[in-house]
Amino acid sequence: MEKHVKVNMNIVHDGDYKHPNRIKDNKNLHKLKALLEDKRIFLSENYKFSSAKERERLFTLARLFKPRSLSFIIMLRPSQLYSCVVYLLAKFANKYLTRDIEIIKLRASNGR
Repeated sequence: MEKHVKVNMNIVHDGDYKHPNRIKDNKNLHKLKALLEDKRIFLSENYKFSSAKERERLFTLARLFKPRSLSFIIMLRPSQLYSCVVYLLAKFANKYLTRDIEIIKLRASNGR
């Protein structure tokens, strides 16, 4: 099923918001972000790991994944699926998107 997502470039997330329940693992988060950004995959500053297992899965993904095109990682919430709205990282959007983009096609890693 093909899903189009509306992009609002005026309220792009800048990654500065600090979530109060965020797991304090800044050293590992910075390592993970550096590893991902080397592969042109972007991760939000306010990303919070739900568990140590999830953090390890992301590190494994970062080491093994070799994207053919630009990528970013976001946590989709049910409300975003229903409203078709996704907030992009400002660093990613400013570097790779133009202001006139309104709709993008969101595709899973398996091509869906």
